[in-house]
Amino acid sequence: MAACFGPLTESVIMRIPRLLLICVVLLLSAILFSWQFISPTNWTFASGFHPNHLPCLINKVLSKRGANLLHGWTDDELFERSIVVSTFFSRNLSAGEINGSSFDEILALDNVSGANSRDSALVQNVQGYIDCLERTVSGEGKPKIAFLFLTRDSKLPFAPLWNLFFKGKENLYSIYVHSDPSLFNLQNRNIGIFWGRFISSGQTQHGTASLIQAARRLLANALLDDPLNEYFALLSEHCIPLHSFKYIYDKITASSQSFQDIGDWPYLLGRYDARGKDVMLPEVPFSEFRMGSQFFVLIKKHALMFVEDQKYWNKFKLPCLPEGPCYPEEHYFPTLLHIEDPKGFTGYSLTYMNWDEAQGPHPKSYKKEEINQALIVYLRSKNNGRFVFARKFDDDCLPKLLNLTGIIFQE
Repeated sequence: MAACFGPLTESVIMRIPRLLLICVVLLLSAILFSWQFISPTNWTFASGFHPNHLPCLINKVLSKRGANLLHGWTDDELFERSIVVSTFFSRNLSAGEINGSSFDEILALDNVSGANSRDSALVQNVQGYIDCLERTVSGEGKPKIAFLFLTRDSKLPFAPLWNLFFKGKENLYSIYVHSDPSLFNLQNRNIGIFWGRFISSGQTQHGTASLIQAARRLLANALLDDPLNEYFALLSEHCIPLHSFKYIYDKITASSQSFQDIGDWPYLLGRYDARGKDVMLPEVPFSEFRMGSQFFVLIKKHALMFVEDQKYWNKFKLPCLPEGPCYPEEHYFPTLLHIEDPKGFTGYSLTYMNWDEAQGPHPKSYKKEEINQALIVYLRSKNNGRFVFARKFDDDCLPKLLNLTGIIFQE
């Protein structure tokens, strides 16, 4: 053979079986991939697609790990795209005009902070909207609660408890996690359903407007990611559920109002003037300045209202003077709700915090020695049984809380 073909040609011929094997493997992989992700059964509005949409479909694989949440957009780009996409589909859905061409229409909005069809993250979000909207129109899709975890770092100490809480309810919730990027560390990846649900985040600091912006990022991502997200529950990594998923889901989705406690106290003048005397005027007179828990549960129109807002955000984002208390995260959301929709909220929160035993500017954090069935029953009874979440709990409370899941998750 060497005489006929030469040593180089012989070497190539000898490699042909190996090359054929590799080609066969690649071909089979492509077939399996197309069957799983590009099959017409997965093309919600197949008649509206063309080959240029293939990158979007490929991104479905990445979306399983939340690739569309780590988009790298600026806050302004995120908020604007969230508003445009969610309002576009809400408007057209109510008019019964959602169809395959909607994909091209929304991507044609090239003036949206430079968004275009080459922006794979935006393409992914629009595709997800169309997919989910067909389920909504057909009656298959039920309203979801978007659980928004505003965390200091990425530890998520109660992830095993939440994993049990969410188990078997995959079509009724979404999860989004904001973690300070300077503290982000996922060396411990045993976080179950939270893996891949981290959004593009920014640094946060207690008592500053950075916590407001973090909550707005979570809301914007949830609005953009899934049109079935109708309710938005803001929680921290130190929160736990006090009831089963079904109990909490039924309570939240039965309401047409947002769950937000809003109070008016005379001593708030110091916080009102924390940026300087009369700085909040004219948008926020002191008579309209309110205080409440940062941990809300919002209906969709209020979530969109907070993401759209610039009028009040331009006031609350101003830096506070160093000599007085400020805590803008406890005032921005209650004040805006009170001014813009005074009848649109319940007046109470669904998240219990023990301020009677406050530790400085923070509520009491329960220790592992205090965790027992009696505590769960007690927390449930507070405020006429309205609370369905509670905080704060030390990280090492997890084993005892897991031993109480039979009580916590009892229907």
